[in-house]
Amino acid sequence: MKRTPIESIRLSCCLWLTLVAVAGGSLAAQSTAQRGKSADSAEGATKVMLHREGTKIKDEPGRFALVGNRINFVTAAGLQYVCLENLNLERVARIMGSTPDSVAWVISGSVTEYQGSNYLLIERSTRKLVAPQGRRGY
Repeated sequence: MKRTPIESIRLSCCLWLTLVAVAGGSLAAQSTAQRGKSADSAEGATKVMLHREGTKIKDEPGRFALVGNRINFVTAAGLQYVCLENLNLERVARIMGSTPDSVAWVISGSVTEYQGSNYLLIERSTRKLVAPQGRRGY
């Protein structure tokens, strides 16, 4: 059975689209599997737990840490978020620069997700009151 040129082109396009769909599906599955492996692969490392875009964090205790040229928020449970720059973070950075000691904070904000990492947009940050170390005046 002889095919017309148009039928040959249609068949070639269908075959090509099928190959692209199959290859794309296997690459997506492989990427998802690799992301899961990389989160679990390092022994003793901080466990990566991704939150969905738009997740609200309310009154979460933790500390801020300078990592490279970015500020991260590390929760009391050990989860770590890269903080997005805004006025609240500017205030935190100013306090971090003027205080040599690590300050405990309670924050509220929104989580964003980009390329397999979570970022935190701080909406409210409050320094946590810590009882001073030393003698008490009874």
